[in-house]
Amino acid sequence: MALEISFATVGVSASISIITSYFGTLINFSRLRNRHRRALGLSLLAEIKMLQRRLRHHYQIFEATPESLPKPFPRLSVTTADTTVFTNGSGNLGLFTTRTAVEVLEYYNAVRGLAAQAQALTDLAATGGDSSLLLDAIAEHLRSIRLARHHSRLVVIALRRDTPMTTAELLRYGFRRVALFTRRATRRLRFRHTSITSLGVLSGNPSDSLRC
Repeated sequence: MALEISFATVGVSASISIITSYFGTLINFSRLRNRHRRALGLSLLAEIKMLQRRLRHHYQIFEATPESLPKPFPRLSVTTADTTVFTNGSGNLGLFTTRTAVEVLEYYNAVRGLAAQAQALTDLAATGGDSSLLLDAIAEHLRSIRLARHHSRLVVIALRRDTPMTTAELLRYGFRRVALFTRRATRRLRFRHTSITSLGVLSGNPSDSLRC
């Protein structure tokens, strides 16, 4: 009887140990995955911000170009060094949701397409061709830049949504939400009190103005 109890105890202990090890491995793997996803997400956000500034500067230059064309145009240079994070981390885009990964891929393809388009504009201006054709090409280029800049804002929102927050960030976010809810609730109570007071004064019944 004692031997059977000892075998049962060993079996239960082994089962508990296996289950604990399995769930512990899952938790550690999830933490490691979230850590990699956060590091990649923050790095991509920084790189996309840099590309946003470059596109904005390039847009301002082309927008300010006078109609007396052709003139030498600045090139939109997007080298491999400018997209190091995307190039080295493209194999880990699966850490994000499918929608976010597709948005990131489409944005970088759009930026590279804009660089090729700017190079084509430079070559067209150098040939000294039809000015109206060049103006139409510049207008199309500006429209493409506006679309890429709008797309970059969507990518930033998607990356921020998929990038895990730390405990401190979660606490700050919770405090901000509570403060926002408190301000809105206070504003509604003040508006309700003011409305009831105004109705009581207009009706000529002072007791109504005291009801809240």
